[in-house]
This record gives sequence, structure tokens and C-alpha cells, in this order.
Amino acid sequence: MTEKLATLEAGLKSDAYLIEARQELAEARQEIERLRRDNRRLTAELKGWFIKLGEEIDRLRRRDFDLCERIDLLKARKGIISIAAFKKIRSCLHPDRVQDDDLKKRFEEAFNIFSELEMYAVDPKQIADKGSATHQASHTV
Repeated sequence: MTEKLATLEAGLKSDAYLIEARQELAEARQEIERLRRDNRRLTAELKGWFIKLGEEIDRLRRRDFDLCERIDLLKARKGIISIAAFKKIRSCLHPDRVQDDDLKKRFEEAFNIFSELEMYAVDPKQIADKGSATHQASHTV
């Protein structure tokens, strides 16, 4: 009888072990499925980020190319008028030349707009020479 009880007890223990093992296996399978879902979601998110990153890199490359072209154009330009002619025209637009307040505002606006065009209209070497000539004149006195 003791042998039968021992066998029965061993069988019950192994049944309990099997039930527990099956439970753990089911939980592990659920965890694996959850991890797979998370992996698919994260992969999709990363793919979206990589696409956005690639687009931003392309945009910055185009901008860099445009800026290099602009720099080359600025270096190559010779200006369309001399600095003396530019100064004459700008002086005619100075707001102090008129007394009327409405005209003064318009002249000031025109003067400022035209002043901003100096770097495009005049050869940069003349602007640099003007700056060094002014600098030298102030030190020769």
C-alpha cells in the first residue's frame, strides 16, 4: 500500500508540476507575443523617425548647396555701380533733404532700402577699400 501511495503522491506532484509548467509556458508565450507587438510598434516608429531624419538631411544638404552657390556668386560679383555713384544716389534720398514730415518718412524708408542694397550693387572690394580709407584717414589726422 505504501508503494501505491508513493506512486500516487509522485503522480500528483508531477501533475501539479505539469500544470504549473503549462501555466508558466502560457505566460511566457503571452510575454513573447507582447514583446513582438512592442517590437513591431517600435520598428514602425523608428522607421518613421529615420524617414524624417533622411528628409531633414536632404533639406540641409540642399540648403548647404544653395548657400555655397550664394557665397560663390557674392565672391564673383563685381558690382553694378561704383561706390561714388551709389553714395550720390543715397545722399539724394537722405531724409534731412526734405522738410515735410510725410515726405521725410518716405525718404527715410527709401534711404534705408537703398542702403541695404549697397552690398549687392557695389563691388565688395570698393566697400572694403572705403572702410580702410576711412580707417586710414581717421588715423592720419
